[in-house]
Amino acid sequence: MIYFLILLLLIIGVLLYDFGNSKRQNAYYKIILAIFILLSGIAYKVGADVPNYMKEFDTSKWSDLRNISILGNRQFLWIFLQNICKSIIDSFSFFKIIISVIFYSILFKFFKNYSEHFFTVILIFFVVMSFDINFNILRQSLAIAFFIYSVKSIEKNHYLKSYILIFVAILFHNTAVVLILLPILNAFDLRRHSTIIPFLSATIILLCLIFVPEIVQLISQSNNDVAKMALYYTMSDAYSDSMSLSPIIAFQILFKIIIFLYSLKYSNLKNIVLLSCLLHIVIFVLSIKITIMGRLLLYFTPAYLICLTEAIYIAADKFIVRSQRKMAVLLLVLLSLVIPLHNLYEINPRYRQRQYIQYFPYYSIITQRTDPIREQLFN
Repeated sequence: MIYFLILLLLIIGVLLYDFGNSKRQNAYYKIILAIFILLSGIAYKVGADVPNYMKEFDTSKWSDLRNISILGNRQFLWIFLQNICKSIIDSFSFFKIIISVIFYSILFKFFKNYSEHFFTVILIFFVVMSFDINFNILRQSLAIAFFIYSVKSIEKNHYLKSYILIFVAILFHNTAVVLILLPILNAFDLRRHSTIIPFLSATIILLCLIFVPEIVQLISQSNNDVAKMALYYTMSDAYSDSMSLSPIIAFQILFKIIIFLYSLKYSNLKNIVLLSCLLHIVIFVLSIKITIMGRLLLYFTPAYLICLTEAIYIAADKFIVRSQRKMAVLLLVLLSLVIPLHNLYEINPRYRQRQYIQYFPYYSIITQRTDPIREQLFN
């Protein structure tokens, strides 16, 4: 029920404020921000990974900092933040609220800075990405947050600040190492060199498909932290099932390419947002055969959602009568969410339950109720 209520509030926000009316918009923005923080922060045993995070929090101690490696499974700033929070209030719920405050404060500002249609992009984010962010990938959510905080610095070519923030992201989750070249790549003006984008993207995809699996296999044969990480992402139940190029996946690739090209041609989006959207598409294609790419995709998904939102509004302006514009936008948003909603109803091959069982029903720390199916599967 709580999810449907949030959807309703976001739709109201779209209709009231994303079509030029700014009266009381900041107040509504703050209300939605508070709701997202609380939804994630006070959840109780919602999600597949949260029970493990709860156990890890209970056993975490300052001495763990002596045994970490940047290539290990837990990074320095994650353990540091855990123990800082434990020193203040020894409660996983307090720790999770702090994570939610950091993530959503940064994400909302990012969307507000780069999209003229804030509530629409938040609505799409809520369906596409928020469940994983809120209830599964807590460590990586902080890495994503510091990356998107760095986007403004990357846009302005402030290299020192950009790399400091990217390094902070790496110290929360080692997959953020994929971001290291982004400040340099942003010097490539996509609009000025749009004709070579297809060739460049195809070349990157081909090279990764040829060399990345071989590199991962070679690394995994050694006996160190890098090998353990490679094995975890390529052989565990969570990441070993690669996608096949089904009609749905092929349609998604085509749809994402159209969104990117439409945004490139007609929008006023910054180069860094377009570049991140392009990388989202390239990594999505690679994730069909290289499973670890699915984790890297999450860094660039917020930028893709901005491009998707702007493309929807541009299409509505071009092809729809102005009096029907609001309904047209809502319809296009709904159509863009058909596949993400379908994915929630798919059977997860690991635990042979529908994906939504991780998130439905929602329980909070107020009642501390638990779902018996989740308890059996994830505890």
